[in-house]
Amino acid sequence: VSQSRYTYRSISDCDLIIADNCKTLSFHHPKEINKVLLLSRSSLFIAIDDDVIVTKGWLQALIKTLECNSTAIATPVHIDKEDKCTYSGIAFSTYKNGDHSHTVDYIKKDSISESICSACICIDKSKTKELLFDENYKKYFFDLDYGLSCWEKGLHVKVSANSKIVHLGGGTMRCVSIVTG
Repeated sequence: VSQSRYTYRSISDCDLIIADNCKTLSFHHPKEINKVLLLSRSSLFIAIDDDVIVTKGWLQALIKTLECNSTAIATPVHIDKEDKCTYSGIAFSTYKNGDHSHTVDYIKKDSISESICSACICIDKSKTKELLFDENYKKYFFDLDYGLSCWEKGLHVKVSANSKIVHLGGGTMRCVSIVTG
């Protein structure tokens, strides 16, 4: 990523903050992510769930996706253990009832998404400024709301075609193929 506006530095020049939920029911995802967002001094913020395995080149691809001036959040394509795509974006129902699903088509180029899945996200804090996750949500929907809040600010959410993760718990969401319906 030699032409990226982000540069790789030694590990001493980044913030590594680990928030372990210790499998407790009291862990409040948006609240804990906000704490880390506010603590972090870096312009890039990456959050990864504990059931995610990254693949080679995942981070470089996410950073490259953020090079577009209007893109504030980049997420990777999610695959399962059998290399089946389980997430390539979010699609909301056309019935305007809030219903949504993961799109599950392999994408060939970075793609706009209506929102995000928080299993693995890369946020450019220089673009989102002081935008935080809504703590009125607990585990689900806080990520959808954050992605929509970015859109309201005129920012884009993209799925990086060249960034892939294995999301072991990614089978809980209803999925839809845009190609096959």
